[in-house]
Amino acid sequence: MRRVITYLLTACLVIAPSTYTFAAAKAGGACSKLNSTATASGKKFTCIKSGKKLIWNKGIAVSNKPTTPVIEIPDPVVTDNSAYLSTSECKLARSGDNSDLYIGFPKDSKFAPSIGDRKTIVLFVDFTDLSPNPKALAEYKNVQIPHAEKAFEMISYGKYRLKFDIVEKYYRLPGSADSYLKSGFDNHPLSKVARAMDHQKLIVETVKAADADTDFSKYDFLNIITPDWKENVEAGVSGAPGLNVDGKTFFYSNSGPPGDYIGDSRLINFTTHEVGHIIGLTHIYDLYNQQYSATWDFMGATFAMTDLIGWNKFFLGWIEDSQVNCLSSTSTTQSIHLLTSVGSSTPGTKMVIIKLSPTTALGIENRRQTEIDKLKSSDEGVIVYKIDTTKVSGTGAIQALSNLNKIISDRAGNGVPLSTMTPGESITTDGFTIKVLKRSANGDFVSISKS
Repeated sequence: MRRVITYLLTACLVIAPSTYTFAAAKAGGACSKLNSTATASGKKFTCIKSGKKLIWNKGIAVSNKPTTPVIEIPDPVVTDNSAYLSTSECKLARSGDNSDLYIGFPKDSKFAPSIGDRKTIVLFVDFTDLSPNPKALAEYKNVQIPHAEKAFEMISYGKYRLKFDIVEKYYRLPGSADSYLKSGFDNHPLSKVARAMDHQKLIVETVKAADADTDFSKYDFLNIITPDWKENVEAGVSGAPGLNVDGKTFFYSNSGPPGDYIGDSRLINFTTHEVGHIIGLTHIYDLYNQQYSATWDFMGATFAMTDLIGWNKFFLGWIEDSQVNCLSSTSTTQSIHLLTSVGSSTPGTKMVIIKLSPTTALGIENRRQTEIDKLKSSDEGVIVYKIDTTKVSGTGAIQALSNLNKIISDRAGNGVPLSTMTPGESITTDGFTIKVLKRSANGDFVSISKS
């Protein structure tokens, strides 16, 4: 009998600890080892000390679902720069002699500089029979000038810092208001018929009137704000050669009545657009066929972005030669490019230009949200466009090609092509296939190959 009892007691000693170890943990229940953990009922409990006792804490919820491993796709290998042409090969030639009408290289020296700390002056004039618009001064001080100064510094990556000096007085010009208009009309499709201004006369008389107060040698160009005529008058940019005042012999001016854009937030880019002409840019849209495809450029879509397309920044010297990958039309080797955003000052490659002929090319660039161009993440991406320096201003010198069905609303509520491609999307045009491979924090990876 003693042997049986001993056996039973031994069995109990073995079994009891095993039963205790596998008991379900619960909040406030006893535990045996400080900081040990146990999982039960979808929670993970930790053994803590409460007074002199060891108990399970309240626990934290845990998921029983298996986790899917995240597989990071490696960045594509970017093609070495030695595979590209010299960037000078992609500076398409200007086709005609009139540099006011064509976007090709070289930039004409008659235009105002687009690099450095520059100054311009705003002068207000009136006539014996026409009073100034009383809201004009406030429009320039509070809207047009602050916007233009900020925009040019940002979109030029700080390379063009334009400062407007404003003279807060009115200069009375000799003669009636109508004497500063030409007998003909400026006829523009899709806009009102407008009287043509005599810019030469207006500039000459304004410079004479303001000469006593102004050292014109300090300024690259003028802004002359007139009264609003009783009929529609076409504002715009022109020059007055032949003057010799304060050492200057040529005066460019953005001149005209302000009534059309005062208080109209859709036309926030009015002065910015006109300055674009003064530093050498033309209208890149196809006005006559109503194809406003250059959404990314305030020289191509007045109500759209407050920025310029890569080609125009390249033309102005803001995108440097080292930031352009130039490809030949005969290139047969696939190339991979990492394009940083044209809208930001981030270093790196800003553009790929595929030279198709001495006067035509494909432009490829990456557009993302900036402080002045608000976009959703889904709006960002790579755009592809055609450059044709044989086309004059207003006839589509730059034409978007990619994703024309991807539409965004401009400030006037019009639907305009956004044209951006995202990873996986591609376009085949002019013998090449351009495909977006991957988006990264630094930019978009793009593949270019012969189709």
